Amino acid sequence: MEDLKENVLDEFSEKTNDIVENNDEATLEEGTSAEELAYEIVNASSTRYINYSDKYEDAKSTAATLLIVGVAGLLLIAGSVSGILDKFVKVPVKFEDNFLLYIVMTLLFAIFTVIGVIYVFISKDYKSKISGEVSATENITNYLKNYATKESIDHQIEGEFSEEEMYFRRFEILKNILMREYENADEALIEKLIDQYYDDVFNKTQELS
Repeated sequence: MEDLKENVLDEFSEKTNDIVENNDEATLEEGTSAEELAYEIVNASSTRYINYSDKYEDAKSTAATLLIVGVAGLLLIAGSVSGILDKFVKVPVKFEDNFLLYIVMTLLFAIFTVIGVIYVFISKDYKSKISGEVSATENITNYLKNYATKESIDHQIEGEFSEEEMYFRRFEILKNILMREYENADEALIEKLIDQYYDDVFNKTQELS
């Protein structure tokens, strides 16, 4: 799949450069090269989707970090203000001498704690969606294997095209089929699964032949 994408990038970049050099109607945003535009188009489908399991782990880690820092900071401040902390360590900054600093630090650690609690709920929301994502992934993958064969897809393409052009045409056909079949599925998930399916079916078929 990576070799195919590299070829697509090269061909798309050459065509885009030709359009720009010939002053055609298509234009690039200032500061954007043809290679960057091609890379964005070809890789958008496979890079922007993040599994809920990964989101859950990230949110859980963020929640734990923020809560530990926030709660620990609030406890230290409380211990310093009450004088309990002085029994164990010498506090260089006294509350009565730097109450403004204590207020700022209290607010900061309180914010950490609140955001940590928010991330706890976010992680729970992500976790609740993992099973649905796994089920959708299995259903879409099985559908592709059973109904979207190489022969059935290529049969819908008229004319002779390079392998790079065939990639875009096959991808679009597969996406349209799945978007109709699974209307409620995440479009980014569908595009990611198509990329995986394409690599397993079309590229390996070519290698065997």
